[in-house]
Amino acid sequence: MWPGEISAPLLGVALQAFDAQGRPVTGEVGELVVTRPMPSMPLYFWNDPDGSRYHQTYFASYPGVWRHGDWMTRTAHGSVIVSGRSDSTLNRHGVRLGSADIYAVVDELPGIRESLVIGAELPDGTTGCPCSSCWNPVTN
Repeated sequence: MWPGEISAPLLGVALQAFDAQGRPVTGEVGELVVTRPMPSMPLYFWNDPDGSRYHQTYFASYPGVWRHGDWMTRTAHGSVIVSGRSDSTLNRHGVRLGSADIYAVVDELPGIRESLVIGAELPDGTTGCPCSSCWNPVTN
């Protein structure tokens, strides 16, 4: 076990980090991909009758290879470090921000050993942000 690392891919998952040309890389940040079908892989999206949205989301970047949308590093000892979204899918009401951008700031604060970025909405539709009026989809 190594702090901040996933010790190994899950059983049955052919996990790789790909560079921009679709080549596997080790020891450097690459796109998290799965090169063969895995047990928990989604098969389709609801309300996507022709599968075009599903294909565009997962298979358009590397034909035949499932792109997860995260940056990762496969270490020399076989562990995995996931370092944030590659597709900037943290999109809070039109403000696109990658989790790695937040980690880079928060993890430098004194006393912070590890952090986790999540998107959460309160029952009233706000995010709980101190400036929640600017995030509230009802008022904007």
